Amino acid sequence: MSVKRQNHFAVKLCIKIEDLTARDIQIAINVDAQRLGYKSIKNAVGFLCAVLNANDITIKMGSIRLPKKEVRERRLPSADVIYAIVKGTSSELPVLLAMWLSLRIGEVAGLQFCDIDPVQMRLYVRREIVKVDNGWAEIDHCKTVKSMRYVNLPAYIYALIQQVPHQSGTDHIVPFTPNTIRKRFKKLLEAHGLEEIRFHDLRHIFASTTAMLNIPEKYAMEMGGWSTPDVYKNVYQETFDSERNKADSVIDGYFNEIIQNH
Repeated sequence: MSVKRQNHFAVKLCIKIEDLTARDIQIAINVDAQRLGYKSIKNAVGFLCAVLNANDITIKMGSIRLPKKEVRERRLPSADVIYAIVKGTSSELPVLLAMWLSLRIGEVAGLQFCDIDPVQMRLYVRREIVKVDNGWAEIDHCKTVKSMRYVNLPAYIYALIQQVPHQSGTDHIVPFTPNTIRKRFKKLLEAHGLEEIRFHDLRHIFASTTAMLNIPEKYAMEMGGWSTPDVYKNVYQETFDSERNKADSVIDGYFNEIIQNH
């Protein structure tokens, strides 16, 4: 049996699978690194590993080096610049959910009115909308376990949500697909002569904003659904909630000032 995958591994690895060595694989990777990116090569290596495993062939893959990831340098606009272009548009709510509360685009699209706790003013992130072969599908979980979370709901965003027509708790707060959300945001950037950024970059703006405001990293990571130490969360839950509210207040104050100045 020979190992071959179209468009990957320029040398094609036309070698009997039982004769394949780590050196052969490394040569193929080095050649393909001149025309393919890190992700493409990583996927090709993953496919090859699956073939090897299926044939009970062991190769020391730990000695194989993938090409370095290319770091794309981006200069992101500040939160006030973004808010100025989305204010009063259909993009205002989804953008603020991402930039202020650090929700991913699938999480934004997956929010339902039943996810709001108007008493404690919390918004629960429980599901997301994802791309599938035949369109979009709603799944009842998020990207990671840590992503299943709540965020404190600022009064301004709550007021925007209340303006969205709905008939039941299962209606979506942002009634657009992720693709529509992206396209509308992109058009606003173009209309105002701003460099194109990804909708996901709004989460990066959130992270930069929390760093600028000296929000402790552990609170920022909790708000955004990134990994946090389980021990701290479980053992110091009461103290955590108190300090978390203080951190939210600082962030809310920053964004409320932006809103008042526009």
